[in-house]
Amino acid sequence: MDTIEIHPSLLMNEVYFPWVETPGFVVDVLERLSEDEFYKAWEVGTQFSAHDRARLRQLVEQSRRPLTQWLTPMLEGQNLWLSSLDSSERQQAVQRVREHLPLAAETGVSTLAVVSGSDPGDKDRAEALKGFTESLANICSDAEEFGMNVIVEPLDRFAHKKRVVGTTPDTVALIDEVRRAHPNVGFAFDSAHAALNEEVLFDVLESAAHQIVQLHLSNAILDKRDPGYGDFHMQPGAPGFLTEEVAAGLISRAVELGIGANGGLRVAVEARGKIGNSPDMLADNVRAFLKRVVAIASMSSESSAHRPERV
Repeated sequence: MDTIEIHPSLLMNEVYFPWVETPGFVVDVLERLSEDEFYKAWEVGTQFSAHDRARLRQLVEQSRRPLTQWLTPMLEGQNLWLSSLDSSERQQAVQRVREHLPLAAETGVSTLAVVSGSDPGDKDRAEALKGFTESLANICSDAEEFGMNVIVEPLDRFAHKKRVVGTTPDTVALIDEVRRAHPNVGFAFDSAHAALNEEVLFDVLESAAHQIVQLHLSNAILDKRDPGYGDFHMQPGAPGFLTEEVAAGLISRAVELGIGANGGLRVAVEARGKIGNSPDMLADNVRAFLKRVVAIASMSSESSAHRPERV
């Protein structure tokens, strides 16, 4: 198998969270970073004026970096849920995505990212999963017309976010179903959500390897007695589980499994910036962490050298 390139990705809406709604801010930062060869991909939200959409598309085309757009803030901000038990509410959510697609195209987006709504419980979970699958198929069909891919990020079902598309088996099953008609759909792995679901991270990578298109290295405190338990987009390291060893091990294992064989393995650190710090403070820490773990993973010829314990 040819060597898989690791493509560091910058998750703008998290790293620069307090500032991304400021007009021009995201594009200004990406213009500055486009001269830096470290980041090979970018991930953004939907908060762009027509002027900034045009600027960003031009920047994407000039820099040749793939752009992922997360629709989560847009949909959740309007209380729209792709997995709603109410079919009319699901249709409204799908319609909102459909209306957004031309704007995404104007922005230079190549991948759209979505999540599900709340888990309704054992009685109605199957119906909610079916509804999300139908919504996803419709979105993928519409996205195909714009040459875009769609990715689904499963969130934790038990600990904090409590979303219906949460566990890996359910996510793999519904993506496999949609893929039969729409091959432009994939799985967005998030280490914190998998860990909070009490899944073994390496097992998740293996079972979803044929679907995973990118990794989010996200940290969390897993001790249920700790007040910080849950998905709070914390920085890497203690007291969370995401050490350099774990992060490098996940990248190494993903490469070993062939994830990213077509176009490179996109890897981002998901940590949220805070008001009171300078905009670049967390960005510098995230970049340094990602640079270190990518270097460790790249030097590792055997994934077992960095295999984390069960988390």
